[in-house]
Amino acid sequence: MKELAPIELLMRLFADAGLVLPPIPANLASQLIERRDWCFSTTPLERSPYAFDDFVREGIRPEVPDSLVLAHAGHGVNSYALHYYLVQRPLRVFLQLAWGGVYDDAAAKERVNRCFDLAHRLVAALDQAGQADRFRPGARFIVVASDFYCGYWTKPGEKPPKRLGEDPAQPVEAILTEAVEWAAQLVKGLS
Repeated sequence: MKELAPIELLMRLFADAGLVLPPIPANLASQLIERRDWCFSTTPLERSPYAFDDFVREGIRPEVPDSLVLAHAGHGVNSYALHYYLVQRPLRVFLQLAWGGVYDDAAAKERVNRCFDLAHRLVAALDQAGQADRFRPGARFIVVASDFYCGYWTKPGEKPPKRLGEDPAQPVEAILTEAVEWAAQLVKGLS
């Protein structure tokens, strides 16, 4: 029997779990490597994907190459999450969505699916806007949203906050929705 490519294995894992697969750009899909069960990345991982703040801090730097991490990681009974870290110029998306452990129920699954649907809309809008050369070189559109930490989003040219807090004041879905709405308005302005 033929061994599945990492992207095929990811597709099967997400389908079997009833989850929407987040956007995986073709150029990064071909670079994915399964690092361990439910852990895929295009670059070697020096730390657990659960180290959200570390991945954000590193991933928002202007000179970071395109990359993708998609993993289920956590600890204890109630600290498991799906981690989706996409760096593809100009977009930087860092999502940490509670799922698995005690969060593995129908409501959590629906919320994760809504968030990944929003991520698809965001990537599609930025792809469309990017093709119109709307972004200057080095511009970053950053979306950081976690069920366990604070989150934010910044337009290209805006500076991100220096650090994340530990009180999620704004739900992940709300942060993603605001970012998608801004990106949609940008695309609408192109027509």
